[in-house]
Amino acid sequence: MINKNIVGDLYLMYSKVTVLPEGLEVGGDLDLEGSKVTVLPKGLKVGGFLYLRGSKVTVLPEGLKVGGGLYLDGSKVTVLPEGLEVGGNLDLWGSKVTVLPKGFKVGGNLYLDGSKVTVLPKGLEVGGNLDLWGSKVTTLPEGFKVGGMVLLDETNMHLISQISGGYEICDLCCHSFTVAKNKLKIGCKTKTLLQWSRWFEGVEEFDTPRGTEEFEQIERAFNTVKSLLEEKR
Repeated sequence: MINKNIVGDLYLMYSKVTVLPEGLEVGGDLDLEGSKVTVLPKGLKVGGFLYLRGSKVTVLPEGLKVGGGLYLDGSKVTVLPEGLEVGGNLDLWGSKVTVLPKGFKVGGNLYLDGSKVTVLPKGLEVGGNLDLWGSKVTTLPEGFKVGGMVLLDETNMHLISQISGGYEICDLCCHSFTVAKNKLKIGCKTKTLLQWSRWFEGVEEFDTPRGTEEFEQIERAFNTVKSLLEEKR
């Protein structure tokens, strides 16, 4: 029998436990990876991380509160309930979740890379980074807020025009392009758009030699980002 109030962590990976008590409160992490638990109890509160990778849980209870990260990558959960609170990261990579609740808030990072989510809800608030690299999201909602960076890739660079804060274009010809406070960072070098334009017109080199195919890819990527940024103004 499991106590309803657990101060520390509760690890049930591959255990024989099948039922959790109603109103269960776990002060630390709750790990159900590979466990036989199929239903999460009403009133569940987890102070740390909630791991459901490889678990048999298919539904999250309404009003679920997770103080740390919620990891649904590879889980059978398909819907996020109304009133869900996640203080840390929410990882939906490879999950079956397709829709986020209206006005959803996550305290840490929201990972949608490789997820089935195609539309973001109005009023979405992300305390950390919004990772859209490799995602199917094609537009951003009204009134969304991101405390960190918006991570994009070559397939969704057009979203730049809808972003007022900082963002990063990942794996763009093997270099990350990060935009924040009117400056563009390519790889590990940061300059204004004008400074980069003059640099590409000059002869100075960094790690990638001029005249190589890789350098030409970087320059083409820069020109694409530059055009998008100029359209945004």
